[in-house]
This record gives sequence, structure tokens and C-alpha cells, in this order.
Amino acid sequence: MFHDDEDLKNETVEKSELLFNQLLLEIRFLLNKDMQVLNDEDIHKVKSLLYAGIEKIGFKIERFASIQRLLRELFAIIAMAKDARNCEKNVGFQIVKDLEERYTAELCDLSLPPEDVSS
Repeated sequence: MFHDDEDLKNETVEKSELLFNQLLLEIRFLLNKDMQVLNDEDIHKVKSLLYAGIEKIGFKIERFASIQRLLRELFAIIAMAKDARNCEKNVGFQIVKDLEERYTAELCDLSLPPEDVSS
């Protein structure tokens, strides 16, 4: 069975939400326990989940920062479009290609509103 990109994205979001909700439940469970009877295994499990979450968010932040840099470069190229040389246009094309190949999923997350084309 084949999934289209939207189905795959929705499935990934649902899994992430489930994992996040599970993490919060584990933390709540741990915090509700008497601190004197905490099990080292339970503490380790929650710490591992928290660390994984911290790392995943850090990775996302780095990827979004990369996207932001590329979009700023495109902005500069487009801002001077009338005066742009061929080499600058080629850089712009390469940036677009990089965005398409490497960052499509993250760009979809940005959910930029569609432009009103009726005017």
C-alpha cells in the first residue's frame, strides 16, 4: 500500500503527538510517586525520553535556522533581481533546488497561507 506525502506527514505528526503525550504521562506518573520509593529504572526511562525530546527539538531548530538562512539569501537575490547577474541567479536556482530536495517536509510545516490570486 502506497502513501502520498500528506498521509505520511499526518502519520508522522500523529506518532509525534502520541510520543509527546506518552512522555508527559510518564513524567506526571513519576512526579506523583512518593520520591522515596522511586525506581531507578523509571527515572532512567523518563530521563532518556526527555533527552531524546531535547535532541529532536534541537535538530529541528537547526534545520529551521538553515532554512531561514537560505530564504534570506533568496530574499536578497530577489530584492536585487533587476540588477542580478547570471551567477547570482544560478545561486538562487541552487538554493531553490536545495530547499526542494532537503527541506520539503519542514517547509510544509511552515504552512504559509496561500496568496489571494483573485485580485
